[in-house]
Amino acid sequence: MSGERMLPCGRGIAVVSLAGHSLKRRSAKLRRRMPSDDLFRRLTVTRLFAGTPLDRPPRCARCGELESVCVCPPAPRPRTPAADQTARLSVEKRRKGKIVTVIAGLASEPEPLSELLTRLKNACGAGGAVKDSTLEIQGDHQQRIRDVLRELGYRVKP
Repeated sequence: MSGERMLPCGRGIAVVSLAGHSLKRRSAKLRRRMPSDDLFRRLTVTRLFAGTPLDRPPRCARCGELESVCVCPPAPRPRTPAADQTARLSVEKRRKGKIVTVIAGLASEPEPLSELLTRLKNACGAGGAVKDSTLEIQGDHQQRIRDVLRELGYRVKP
């Protein structure tokens, strides 16, 4: 019985491993032979929440520090590849007769959208903006934008 301790329990004696798991009960005869020792019992009985998230504060997976004092930057989210996205092109007429080419259906990650907008604006020689996860380019540039998006690996629907 290495790594095990006997503790009085109800009608018999419980054999308790050092981890605190009850293995088996012994008869009342063995109980009479074992002295009850409070110090021994205090050393072998584990806490109620031992080993649960409530007992140990959460730690950072990268540096091992407590999450409350961790200074690791947040993990970058993976980008959706261009081949998995389908861009939908449309031309809208705004107030005062202004025409805008709208690109919708792309992943709504702000960094890649702004980079893509910059490339499209340079290719068209026009202004534009990112609004509500859609790209807007001033003027009717459907064919030019379609060519650039296909060159970058996007699927394009009119």
